[in-house]
Amino acid sequence: MFADEENIPVLHFILNDKKELMHSNQLIKVAGFAKNKNIQLIFSILEDKLPLELNNMEYIVLRLSQSDKLFRIETTN
Repeated sequence: MFADEENIPVLHFILNDKKELMHSNQLIKVAGFAKNKNIQLIFSILEDKLPLELNNMEYIVLRLSQSDKLFRIETTN
C-alpha cells in the first residue's frame, strides 16, 4: 500500500505459509482483505484445511497435487 501511495510499481500479493495454524474465520477474513485491496493471496494449504467458503474455483488459480506438481519435473527409474 505504501508503494501504491508513492506510485512505485509493485506486484500485489501476500504469500504466507502455515495456514493450517489459522482458524477458518481468520483465513476468510484475510481472503476478504486481499480481495478488497486487489491483492493476490497465495495459500500453501492442504485442501482439507481450507474453509468451504474459499474452496471453489472462483478463488483458486492453481491447485497442486501428487500428480500435478508445480515444476512438473519427473524422474525416470
